Amino acid sequence: MTQTDPPHRLALIGYWSAPGSPADRRSRGWPDPRELIGEWTADDRRAVVAYLRRGKVFRGFLGFSWCRICGTSLGSGERTDGVWAWPDKLDHYVEQHGTRLPEDFVAAARAPKSPPSWLASVDLEQWLESGLDPAVPLPPAAKIQYLVDDTAWLDWAAANTPAHPAEDAASLDEAREVCRRLSHAEWNAGIDEVNGRWRVQIEDIGLKWRIYLQKCAAAVIERRLLSVRRPDSARILDLEQANAIATEYDGPWGQARAVAVHPQALLVWVKQANGRWPEEAELQKILDQLSFGWATAHPRGTKSFLVPRMDEIGWRWVLTSECHRMISRSKGPLE
Repeated sequence: MTQTDPPHRLALIGYWSAPGSPADRRSRGWPDPRELIGEWTADDRRAVVAYLRRGKVFRGFLGFSWCRICGTSLGSGERTDGVWAWPDKLDHYVEQHGTRLPEDFVAAARAPKSPPSWLASVDLEQWLESGLDPAVPLPPAAKIQYLVDDTAWLDWAAANTPAHPAEDAASLDEAREVCRRLSHAEWNAGIDEVNGRWRVQIEDIGLKWRIYLQKCAAAVIERRLLSVRRPDSARILDLEQANAIATEYDGPWGQARAVAVHPQALLVWVKQANGRWPEEAELQKILDQLSFGWATAHPRGTKSFLVPRMDEIGWRWVLTSECHRMISRSKGPLE
């Protein structure tokens, strides 16, 4: 692929929610595989298992996945046929548990076509899971060669699995009010009801994507959206403003402060009551690395991490999350 070639677009399937995971954590609306166990013809099952195993591994991730049904350790990579993409060992779900997959994929496995010519030259790339949403290549500056889209998988899962609304689920009007309050000129969220659950449509500086949530309370919708919300660039806080807000969250659990500012980032320092504030040399070393999403543990109950510069809504969410995390850990050491 030359530098001017566009990324290859692949339709992602075969990713699952973790059993018991709350609606606002580590979920885009991926299905529970236990709810997709069904009947297969012997020929279809053999064809799909063989097709899944023939796919070429094109991305690798740190760590191994595990079967959401039986707990077996599975793969750490992704395979593709040049059209679809799926996690390594997805064949385990089909062969061992009879988990259903989209009909279009089953049809492709029954009548396989020659793979596209570019697939023969593909080398394995290392990628990093970045939390709730899209993975990123290693190193971060690498040119992205693949756009792996799970939209069709999300839609199919919503149409083929039961909804599980919470007893305290918000009304549609309340859910839309959450979206309205968090939206701004660069980032917009809209919500509607599809197949008994929330479908959230997000526009992020021209990019459009969506997630699904089981019907839930307004506070849960808010937390999920805040985890992917882009701060409003017209309302970015400076260091003094950020720390004036941070003092409101001080308590027996500890304190959090923005201890340094960079054009693209805030360096946040969180300490327990017996913790310490950083020295200047430590701050500069962390800023020089500028690795978003990584938290560093320090002696005596302190940690630091980088976040993009925030508006007030985003910053209050960061502070609230840290406060709750520290309280839930009581007096235990930081990870």
